[in-house]
Amino acid sequence: MTTQIASPATICSMPGSVAANTGWAAFTLWFGLILDASVMGADWPTYRHDVARSGITAESVSPPLAPAWVFRARHAPQPAWGDPKPVPVEQIWE
Repeated sequence: MTTQIASPATICSMPGSVAANTGWAAFTLWFGLILDASVMGADWPTYRHDVARSGITAESVSPPLAPAWVFRARHAPQPAWGDPKPVPVEQIWE
């Protein structure tokens, strides 16, 4: 019985190997983190920006602004329940 053990050079040089895929994954993660750090805006740590709830930031936007997406519902809105009943239910007016 003969057991063959591949050297690290053989593993890395094989096309489509696990090591090559791991290298690409690590590069993609690194590149994404660098790109994300370069486009981050100001910190918004709590509801309406700060403890005073000012809703103001030092960031600025430059016109022209354009919508990034538009929501189009498949169906028109409908009421969740009907009109109030004209008679009391369990001695309570609705």
